[in-house]
Amino acid sequence: MSTHPIEIAEADDLPKSVEVSFKHALPQVPLNIWGLLGFGITTMLLNIHNAFPSHYGFNGLILGHGCMIGCLLQLVSAFLELKARNAFAATAFFSYALFWAALCFSKFFNYAWSTNEADARVAKEFTGWFLAVWGFFTFFMLLILCLKPKGKKNPQLINIFGSLFILFCLLAAGDFLNNTTIGRIAGFEGIYCGFCAFMHGIAALFKHETGYKLLFF
Repeated sequence: MSTHPIEIAEADDLPKSVEVSFKHALPQVPLNIWGLLGFGITTMLLNIHNAFPSHYGFNGLILGHGCMIGCLLQLVSAFLELKARNAFAATAFFSYALFWAALCFSKFFNYAWSTNEADARVAKEFTGWFLAVWGFFTFFMLLILCLKPKGKKNPQLINIFGSLFILFCLLAAGDFLNNTTIGRIAGFEGIYCGFCAFMHGIAALFKHETGYKLLFF
């Protein structure tokens, strides 16, 4: 029996063709899965409250979910997209992750320090401005998606950002006008927006794990 030691080739010693073939054999993990799921689930939950305000009050569960799921999961995708040098995706996930953090903290501080009806009215009106500015930001994100070359356009993302822009407009209008009907309409529209983002994330995970494509996503 030979007693010569077996030499194991280092990664740097492998031929380039073998190294490239090995990399291509591994399916690339979609970097946006966690962000889309975090955004989608949290958006649906918050807008169930908006659509049915008399049944489901704005409670600590929504605040906690917004901070942990809506914020942190999107930050994971944001850092991954930044590392991959995907400027649009990193900007979107960083921005909307911190949107959720800002919204949750603002709701907490309003509940903690609002002592009378006048304070609550001012806070609601300024929330309208807050949502309007985010709608303005979302409009330009949507515009970028729409102006991409034909081969790079993503109809699912255009649908998500388009419905999100409409959602911000409706929510801002509901707060400015103090109109609960507009707020409820925004809630149903927001459930649709969150559902589309959630399904886009699930479809990416489904295709990565099974190789099958979900219908419409």
